[in-house]
Amino acid sequence: KEGAKYLLWCGLLLTGSALGVLHCRRTARAAKAVPQSSKSYALAMSRFQILGICCILAAQYTMLLIFGVYGSELLDPGDANKLYAAASWGACFLAAPAGVCFDALGPAWSTLLGGAMSTFGLGTAALVLGSYGAASLLVASVGYLLFGFGATLLNTVGLLAAVRVVPSQHSGKAAACVLCSAALGISFHTAVHAKWYRGAPFHFINYQIAYSILSAVIGFMIFRSQSWKLALAEVEKQEDGKSSGESSPQSPSSTRGRMFGILKNKDFPWLAAIYLIPIAYCFAWLGNWPVCATSLGLPAEAQTRIGLSVGLFSALGRVVFGLLGDWVPKGRGLVGLELGFTASLGLFAGSFLLLCIDQRMFFEAAMRLQSLGYGGVLCLAAVALRASFSGEDLGTAFGFLYQILTVTFMLFNWACVPSSNCEGAECFKAFFNLSGVLHAGCVLWGVRRLLRALKR
Repeated sequence: KEGAKYLLWCGLLLTGSALGVLHCRRTARAAKAVPQSSKSYALAMSRFQILGICCILAAQYTMLLIFGVYGSELLDPGDANKLYAAASWGACFLAAPAGVCFDALGPAWSTLLGGAMSTFGLGTAALVLGSYGAASLLVASVGYLLFGFGATLLNTVGLLAAVRVVPSQHSGKAAACVLCSAALGISFHTAVHAKWYRGAPFHFINYQIAYSILSAVIGFMIFRSQSWKLALAEVEKQEDGKSSGESSPQSPSSTRGRMFGILKNKDFPWLAAIYLIPIAYCFAWLGNWPVCATSLGLPAEAQTRIGLSVGLFSALGRVVFGLLGDWVPKGRGLVGLELGFTASLGLFAGSFLLLCIDQRMFFEAAMRLQSLGYGGVLCLAAVALRASFSGEDLGTAFGFLYQILTVTFMLFNWACVPSSNCEGAECFKAFFNLSGVLHAGCVLWGVRRLLRALKR
């Protein structure tokens, strides 16, 4: 059986490689044969292919988020939590190196490296756990650490390549497309597990390995093809036309120089606040809200409705605010982006106001508002990155912001877990009040930026 599995992986790898090579040859021939009148069609098809693979890569990252679906089948809860913690460390604390890899290696080689790290990490963990069980937990944790790094690298490529390859006025739509595919990826991988791999965690790991291999190989081929070169050249031509006559400083070649340039960027403090407060809060709260719901005595039916609405409203927020972020009324460049930030942060502030009035009565409505706002800030953050940093610095800036997010994430995660003997609304009152004050500060900052954008 093991030999058959490895033959299956090799067959999938060869099939993906063959399809990728065939795609590259056809794209190259088409690029030479297409007349000038059909260049716009070729460009649209190239962007469609790139956005497609970006969505597939983003969905690979969600395999990390659904570890709880099969973790209890793999090990006992305590040991499974250690594996998930190792994967989370690889995804969060190695985000900055992943961003540097994207800028240094480019999307093609970064995709291949991310797929290789994910495959090697998962394969190592499955091999040692299948042979030695929990006795090899340390080696398995290292494997899941590599899996986490590979997944966040593929996620970095998927999101940043999508917003990089489209014109700036469409970056919100591209970010919404990729982020919505990530949300759908959670449901897709969960359904695959429920349909074919329930009770067979090692077979599900084999599925994750096969998905990682195929997505990485196909992504490598597309990012090395004429499709990527054509779409990127068109965007750079438009950017050069807009910046003609303006002296735009070149990005420093060294990583240290790029970091200093990112820190000195005028929009960095605002983006840091977005990552450190609303995004970090949601990362922590989305994993702990059932504790609060149980403490408030909400019935199981209400908790099920909340769980379903979180994903739906988050996806809706990505679409709505992604479209709003691309809105340029009367040629005023960033009005739509700043309005989207202010509105999405206002949803957070409104939810905390409801929770201050009555937690039990308004908990479900507050969760929907926060999910909608979370989808908005997550999408708009990618748009703001595209607008604030050059294409050469996108990965480093994104990785660094994701890296510093872990600081407040741990604080939020610690603060939203009550003591064991605490029950009722008092358990989370201080946490909601503090979070409300922080988000209200972000709203005021957003209003100030919006007013400044309206005057330009």
